[in-house]
Amino acid sequence: MATMLVPLLALLAVTGIVAYVGGRLGSLLGVRRKCYLYIIAGGIILAALTTSQLTASQDSLLVDRAYFISGLLLGLIFYVFIWLLIFELLRPLLRIPARATGVTVVLLAALTTGYGVWNAYRFETRIIEVTVPELDRPIDVAVLADVQMGGHRGRPYLERAVAEINALDPDIIVMPGDLADSTAILKDENFSPLARLKAPAYFATGNHDTYIDEKRLLAIAEKQGVQILHNQVVSVDGLQIAGLDYMKSDDEAFDLHPSQGKATIEKMLPTLGLDPIRPSILIHHSPVGISYANKAGVDLFIAGHTHGGGQIFPATVLAEWLVFPYSSGLYRVGKMQLFVSPGIGTFMLPLRIGTRNELTLLRLRREHTPN
Repeated sequence: MATMLVPLLALLAVTGIVAYVGGRLGSLLGVRRKCYLYIIAGGIILAALTTSQLTASQDSLLVDRAYFISGLLLGLIFYVFIWLLIFELLRPLLRIPARATGVTVVLLAALTTGYGVWNAYRFETRIIEVTVPELDRPIDVAVLADVQMGGHRGRPYLERAVAEINALDPDIIVMPGDLADSTAILKDENFSPLARLKAPAYFATGNHDTYIDEKRLLAIAEKQGVQILHNQVVSVDGLQIAGLDYMKSDDEAFDLHPSQGKATIEKMLPTLGLDPIRPSILIHHSPVGISYANKAGVDLFIAGHTHGGGQIFPATVLAEWLVFPYSSGLYRVGKMQLFVSPGIGTFMLPLRIGTRNELTLLRLRREHTPN
């Protein structure tokens, strides 16, 4: 039921935004034939939704370019909608002529969208200290999440990220999914910067990795020296690193981005053979199945997927209430700690507003327990 309800509500919301933007902006600007605005806005939204699917299935740079452009214009429409609402609330106070209001709204939406694009192509580094019981020695873990190579970003962006990670000088690198979301980007040369990572890198797939040619992506990543953790555990200096494929937490859970397999964290995690006495990291793309990870004795759960809790404002405010109770940052959940990376990529809209791209260095230090 929820699988059908969520897309239906999204469609109704999009239809409402198109109707409001076309009608209200048309009235403010004195457009006589508002149907043209409805057609343009509806066409942009349809193009963005269509190309977001085609970029995964079609090996076409043209589709990737159309995906970027339509997503950019969709962001502009969305912020026209937001600024129209703001001016509607302020109308009794401002008393600005209708046409001037319309022009101002479009200019402000364009500036907001421009800022969002600029913000989407820069990233910041953050260093967080995390205490882990029974750790043999300090270990620095770099987190590279949600790069989403494809229509929004290519090799130059990945080169910048790799250079920044190497400057942090981590002991290991974990990659909790969504390395790519385009079939056209799946060329060895586009992912060649990964070969320059100075520390061992461990990757677990995300939902977007499964939408494209997953086997091809994983083969390319392995060529660059990235180790794929396909529902398995490796040991590094006494630290257990477990990686799970993208999956639901359990059979009853609703997943807005359903996985293709029937495996769940509840069923899969106990089969990995994690030693609850030894320190452990679990890598899974989405911050779900928290209770099962806690039960398995995981010390640190590392995830991504949320894009900082919605990627753009006001989704950043609503996401934590409606979708992602753990949206960004470090949390203590029972005996376990959970880190959710904002990631360094974008989906659908090539914008970040109210969030930031982040490369994170988790400094794992032994937790001193009282005798």
